Amino acid sequence: MSDVPIAETAVYTALALVAHYFPTSIDGDSRTAAPFTEAASLVSGKYRAWDRWKELPHDERQRIAMVCSIAPGELADVRTFSVAARTLLSPLTADGTSSVPVMDPFELVGTDPFTANSAFPRLGDDPLGYVDRMTSRFRRPSARSKPPEFAGPGTWLTREIFVKNVGQVHGRLQIPTYLQFTEALGHDSLPSVSTVPYEADLRIPTPELLRLAEEIDLRFPENKRYLHSTLGQLFKVLKTSDTVSLEEALSLAAGGMEILNAPTGTGKSVLVRVMAAWFAATDRRIAIVLPDIKACLAMTWNVREDLDHLHRSGSIKQKRTYAHLMSSSGMHDRALKLASLINESVDAPGKWGERAKRNVDPLAYECAQRTFLESTGDYPPGREPCLSLHRQGVGSAACPWIPTCGKYTPVYEAATANVVIMNHYVFMQGHLKIGVNLDGRSLQGRSSSRVTSSIVTNPRVRASGRVRQEL
Repeated sequence: MSDVPIAETAVYTALALVAHYFPTSIDGDSRTAAPFTEAASLVSGKYRAWDRWKELPHDERQRIAMVCSIAPGELADVRTFSVAARTLLSPLTADGTSSVPVMDPFELVGTDPFTANSAFPRLGDDPLGYVDRMTSRFRRPSARSKPPEFAGPGTWLTREIFVKNVGQVHGRLQIPTYLQFTEALGHDSLPSVSTVPYEADLRIPTPELLRLAEEIDLRFPENKRYLHSTLGQLFKVLKTSDTVSLEEALSLAAGGMEILNAPTGTGKSVLVRVMAAWFAATDRRIAIVLPDIKACLAMTWNVREDLDHLHRSGSIKQKRTYAHLMSSSGMHDRALKLASLINESVDAPGKWGERAKRNVDPLAYECAQRTFLESTGDYPPGREPCLSLHRQGVGSAACPWIPTCGKYTPVYEAATANVVIMNHYVFMQGHLKIGVNLDGRSLQGRSSSRVTSSIVTNPRVRASGRVRQEL
């Protein structure tokens, strides 16, 4: 039996949720109905404005979010939703008579299907169970596509692309056999992440933040120590609606967005930086989202030096890790641009200093395929045939050097890092193109935001000002 189309599933499940949470009485009828207005509002994603939302158990909120995630965007408009529901629940035959199936899960209220604005549920006493059954296919592992298999030793063809001023580029790749590489790698060679348990709220003791800030300050000369004093001043003037005093802890709640609004220079970035150290010190995971790559590189460098200092001083017993997750397509061009900004004399070349280590090293990489590839031209950096090797009888295959390639090193590092730093674009629109093992299942092209939401703690906050961060 084929599955119900997604749009129909969204309409049915939204009405079922509304029948449970927003039942409406109908004059002259003992039954309650599900209004289309509430259903459209629910699938619009505005459920966080609902006054009962924070009181719902976590599983119920997940159920509502699932329905919202599968619903086409146009159903958020009440007129569009109403037309879809009327059409679905009252299809008309050629002679204008109704042909509603007897077992349809809903029945339009009233005698005129063109003006109906609600529907009676025919779901028994378990509308939420009906929602779970209708959406179960979206949770099945089989519903998610698998990543491409890795290519093994032998001859492979590369995809054909057009390169400006070069023309059509394609070629043949001869993958050699090594002692440790006699057959194709398995999906277990992809990055592996797991979903953390749900945590309703998180309290970060402010005395611990101040202590960490003071310890991090010790890695600087005395006249350049500012983290502890800046953070202390911020906590003195910061106002919050939390029930716990800021002198005790900074409280973060799961699910919603908490906004820290303060002028430039008051310490928002310092707070995020020290919180990153606290998350790492307590062996938790945190994602920091910044406006652009420049800010990400600076934050990554600071976090790196902070964690190394805390480990050397004994404040953190185990060495903690960090990663800058970025789009792989523009890494090389960005590295060249930043390298061009480093000035040195031809007669007295400088050393590979902080700016080079901070801005160039994390972005530069070299493609291993070049040594074994015969092609009509060079594949430009960022457009290498990483996932499009093919040969007769085999679909697209992935490059076997991906697990050790500098282009994908940030993805592998982010899978295990305590602190993951990325820009807005990667968080909102980026995809892990090579695939990922999520909770033991190999999945293709998961979005950065979904994977990040799975592997880091649930509570998050946004600092608002010239620089905005999301935790």
